Amino acid sequence: MTDWQISHRTGYRYPTPAQRALHLAWLKPRETPAQTVREYALHCDPPPDTLRWHTDTYANAYCFIEHLGAHTQFALTSRFTVSCTAGDWRQQTANQAPWEQALPGPRDAEGYEYTLNEHPPELLTRLLDYARPSFPPGRPLGEAVLDLNSRIHADFDYVTGATDVTTPLKTVLDTRRGVCQDFAGVATGCLRALGLPARYVSGYVEPVVGGQSAIGASHAWAAVRNAAGHWLGFDPTNAVIAGDGHIVLAIGRRYTDCPPLKGIIYGGGSAAPEVAVEVVRCDPPNPTSA
Repeated sequence: MTDWQISHRTGYRYPTPAQRALHLAWLKPRETPAQTVREYALHCDPPPDTLRWHTDTYANAYCFIEHLGAHTQFALTSRFTVSCTAGDWRQQTANQAPWEQALPGPRDAEGYEYTLNEHPPELLTRLLDYARPSFPPGRPLGEAVLDLNSRIHADFDYVTGATDVTTPLKTVLDTRRGVCQDFAGVATGCLRALGLPARYVSGYVEPVVGGQSAIGASHAWAAVRNAAGHWLGFDPTNAVIAGDGHIVLAIGRRYTDCPPLKGIIYGGGSAAPEVAVEVVRCDPPNPTSA
């Protein structure tokens, strides 16, 4: 088990006063069998007129924040301590049945929802063509997913600023450039093109994962559901399995289901967000003996 302290601050400074603002924030980590939230605090400046917690359709906690008066800046800071276990991804995928057995049945509502693919037919064909080399008939699911994970990592370049949250997946496939949410979108698109349940995961990643330098602390990856109903996370940005260095905030079908923060501001002018994320291990690993 690994304990982490996370701080995530998003701030805006408006050129002119904002008269009213409504925000939705997915910044509280999920409780899962592999993740326990020890402490949590959310601080808003200026203090809001309304702050209410809700649960969305994917069982994520999200916060509704409303400012009714004029204000020239806005800052939202989430701080928490969480304990994570790596799980046993390899054991769950060892001697795995062929990937075809993970396809959902006709009465599997959860599986059906996570296989729905909103992409146009021509893009769906491209995703399917890209996925097929990793998923020949009869190949074990874990082996196939790890192969897809490695291929996306090798074939796509991580380029900060090459995309934003509105960039279509087609552009990512055309340019082979993007960031973590783009690569998670490619992975989930490929799996759904095959008919497999796949979901988008938002959260944070430790500064170093799997012996490689991870890119950024705020992060996104993908998960696939196996025939036993277990969700197996994998990270194409870093070509690793999602383990105890991956802290889960929220899940959904895509980025827009669970962004860290979104909203509507009346007035204020154009202001770019200032984002600062810190991920600190509370129990650093023991030095390797000589």
